[in-house]
Amino acid sequence: MPDYSRQTRLVKTLQRDIARNGGEKPNILFIMTDQLRHDCLGYSGNHLVETPNLDQLARASTCFTNAYTPSPVCAPARAAIFSGRYPPGCGVTSNWLGFKPDVQLLTTSLKAMRYTTANIGKLHFVPHTNRWGFDCNWLNDGPISVYSDDQEYSLYAKYLLDIYGETEGRKLLAQFDADELQWPEGDPRQFILGSDFIPEEHHMTTWSANTACRFLHEYTDEQPFFLHLSFFGPHQPWQPPGKWARMVHPDDVKLPVHFEAEMDNNPVFSESRKAVRERLRARLSERDYREIIAAYYGQVSMIDHYIGKIVDKLREKNLWHKTLIVFCSDHGEHLGHYGLFFKGDMYDTAAKVPLLIKPAEEHIRPNICEKPVTTLDIHGTLLEAAGCPPDQYAGKECGSLLRLITQPDSDNNNVSPVFSIIGGKNRNTTMLRKDNLKLIRLATEKGQSALYELYDMDDVPVELINRFDDPRYREERDRMLTVLDKWWTEQNAKYSSTVGDYRRPENKEKARLVSST
Repeated sequence: MPDYSRQTRLVKTLQRDIARNGGEKPNILFIMTDQLRHDCLGYSGNHLVETPNLDQLARASTCFTNAYTPSPVCAPARAAIFSGRYPPGCGVTSNWLGFKPDVQLLTTSLKAMRYTTANIGKLHFVPHTNRWGFDCNWLNDGPISVYSDDQEYSLYAKYLLDIYGETEGRKLLAQFDADELQWPEGDPRQFILGSDFIPEEHHMTTWSANTACRFLHEYTDEQPFFLHLSFFGPHQPWQPPGKWARMVHPDDVKLPVHFEAEMDNNPVFSESRKAVRERLRARLSERDYREIIAAYYGQVSMIDHYIGKIVDKLREKNLWHKTLIVFCSDHGEHLGHYGLFFKGDMYDTAAKVPLLIKPAEEHIRPNICEKPVTTLDIHGTLLEAAGCPPDQYAGKECGSLLRLITQPDSDNNNVSPVFSIIGGKNRNTTMLRKDNLKLIRLATEKGQSALYELYDMDDVPVELINRFDDPRYREERDRMLTVLDKWWTEQNAKYSSTVGDYRRPENKEKARLVSST
């Protein structure tokens, strides 16, 4: 079992130190999921997936209905939120790439404000030997060893070895690797679903929630905590254990209206996603799509169940009204839209994410915010809520959403421009969302013209009709082009070739492909 005792003693020591220095600050519980779509929750109107605990949290929160990731891939999105900088500025432009040396993370700032900091679950920062400002770090970047040394530093992997023994445990870990190796040349169904060989009591979701409950149980209420609880799911493997696999029957799953869309007048899609779609369509039947989507819904319901246990622990410890809670995902998931799975581009299915923020203060009423926002601003929001003046992080690229939460009717609620970026220098995809329009830009190669798509987000169904050449949108399109092209030039100049690369050399190309999907 992980060594809880040493880290628990450290927590209590830090609590006593901060208590002596005084000061009331909210506890912060930052719950992050991986690859959760914005519309796969009960409160967002999805009637197939059961999420009663998140629905209840939404009723106590500001619910941001148009929140976008700073980058629709795991590590860059997380690094951007923790650094307050978009991926080119912080250095993490792909999975398993390191930060630039001058980057200060959210945890460092909070520790300077006398917070105890803890991580449970997926962080996805390298090298794994760095604690990244966490006093306690129960890390699980994944129980696989295919791309980097994630498995070696995963406390969940060590937990499986303790539970099952060295011989049987190694077989289980080897099966995780075998499933992961199915993409892109093998069986995409096995890659997405996995082999379902871990019972619920030892599942990654259960392990993460139990570890969080133990942390909260040991908390003595003498100082504020920042707990980053990051569930590995519903990132693949999607197949949930036991009853969760039976939550949704595949026959009840309707394929999205986008499923058959050819996207022939959408040059960014044709250049960046058509080949992946054709690979999936050639190897998966419509029944496969329905079964995979049903499994995804079941895993979302399982995660919701265990979030409920953590909320129960907060109430049991009388911490509910002393804790600011953020719930979001790093990015979304196509889930059959356009015939695709995975993430990696700027359509709402991949780039739009759920975002709930429940303030610690009881007098702040819940509300719904429909303004487009970026989850990059979680960084500034948490610092401001903890008492850090905005001018102390003004040099970063983030803003703060706090005013939208505390004064939702104010005329002064200017929010950060909503951009997103994925890819390497010169060849990358960027996005600008403004009001009801979204402009997508694909830079293909140096010296070649960029490709663009423009969408009216009021269209039904959304993001099928490319309005870029529609004369009715020309004036606003040209204004957005100026803004996005300028932002792309600024971001493109920030890429660095000196950040550490922690991908396994023999699997570097595979890691690149998986990062882009």
